[in-house]
Amino acid sequence: MPRDRLIAILLALAAIPLGVALMAAPVLFPALPQWVLGSLFCGGLILGAALIAAAIIIAVRDEEESKAQGKGFRFWPVIVIAVAVLAIGVAAWKLWPKAAHPIRSVASVVSAPPKAVPVPPATVQKPSPPLAPPRPQPTPAAISPTPAKPSRLVIECHDGFIPDVPVGVNDRMYVMYLPQGPNSSVSLAEQFILTGGVVRMHEVGKSPMSGYTCLVTNYGDSVLINVKINVNVKAWKTVANGNGMRGGDFDYEETSSIVIPKIETTRPYGFVFYTFNLGKNYEEFSFLDKAETINLDTESPQMIDVVSTNGIMKSWPQPGLVK
Repeated sequence: MPRDRLIAILLALAAIPLGVALMAAPVLFPALPQWVLGSLFCGGLILGAALIAAAIIIAVRDEEESKAQGKGFRFWPVIVIAVAVLAIGVAAWKLWPKAAHPIRSVASVVSAPPKAVPVPPATVQKPSPPLAPPRPQPTPAAISPTPAKPSRLVIECHDGFIPDVPVGVNDRMYVMYLPQGPNSSVSLAEQFILTGGVVRMHEVGKSPMSGYTCLVTNYGDSVLINVKINVNVKAWKTVANGNGMRGGDFDYEETSSIVIPKIETTRPYGFVFYTFNLGKNYEEFSFLDKAETINLDTESPQMIDVVSTNGIMKSWPQPGLVK
């Protein structure tokens, strides 16, 4: 096939997808600005017409060269160009942008002046009786807003082994350490792993430590921050007794506090922490019935009730610490 004929056919074929793709922009991307959609449609129409015009010019030149060489008429360029013209025409007709708001003609806006309407002669009307004053409507009682439910903390602790806790990059594990002597206090520590992983509170291959898993739930309508909970701890010395241990003389009593950064409202947004005994004393601890906190809605400090479902909890030293 001569080169000019091939070029004419390819130009006519290229006009169909390129022109239709640009003209279809108002249908495919209606969220674009109107001027962008109009430019794409017009650009597709012009591009398709230009490619078809170029194909016609090259096909005519190829036909003249064929006649000069004594060859017959070739129909393929004409058929392809006709199909391209039909495709571009149908696309332009189907995809022609519709006006977002119909425009009324000027003739429909400018109307003939209204006809004069004859005014009837004035008539004498009797004065109407005075209206009775409106009855006073009873004022509805002011509706007081529903008072916010006061916050109350419920602490539930379960005795058992401290589990391996998986934590993500932004997760934290909290541990309340009990006092290890008369001059120490309870403390709340934050455990985390920068890259995420598993926090393990015991050595690999050894038995997990015994302790408590505690859940603090805020049964109120407001998020609480900087929650200061008081913990009372009593400690007795322990004495080795065969393979175990037994309680000895009373050692000390200490009341101190832990501060929880934030507690969301109701389940399942409670605050979880773990606690265990790393000292050599037998200890009994309990949570006092009042806590200090800051209400996130009012940004004011307040005292709230604390309810512990366990009462007094008992914590023995870890096996092997008392000899």
